Amino acid sequence: TTSFGWSAYRETGLAVATGRRFGGRFDAGLEVGGRLLAIEGYGSGSAATLSAGLLAEVNEELSFAAVWRNANRGRISGFQDRLAESLVLGVRLVPAVHARAVLDFVQERGFPLETRLGAEIVPLSDLALRVGTRTEPVRPAAGFTVNVRQWSFHYAGDLHPELGASHQFGLE
Repeated sequence: TTSFGWSAYRETGLAVATGRRFGGRFDAGLEVGGRLLAIEGYGSGSAATLSAGLLAEVNEELSFAAVWRNANRGRISGFQDRLAESLVLGVRLVPAVHARAVLDFVQERGFPLETRLGAEIVPLSDLALRVGTRTEPVRPAAGFTVNVRQWSFHYAGDLHPELGASHQFGLE
């Protein structure tokens, strides 16, 4: 489940997903869910969502993936706008034991194609460093994870040309 907003504006999502491995190097998954939207003074509505994904591992160093989000083009009842629909195609390269790089192409209906590129290195067993960028608009990003005993602390930040910096923190 997800929830965003406050009493005047609230988005809520609920989804169930399942996946299956075929032949040792091919995975497929399906997610069925629902979205609820409530806006004070405008009413509320709901929509069903359907998403699907595929993952193909060529070998331990190279894999390809695809995700189609909101494949059913769900529309929230009582509102004109459809929920965002996107297709993501990606490739992951693991050139060394402690390094990986990813390249994604994201096409959201009604928007230009976005390219995302990221890299991660793990110089120490308890430290991971990440950098990346995306287009539409160009947004550089960086982050890290530090593991201490059974705890993991995550930080990520990116820089939007108009909205400025945003920061995300996580603790597991």
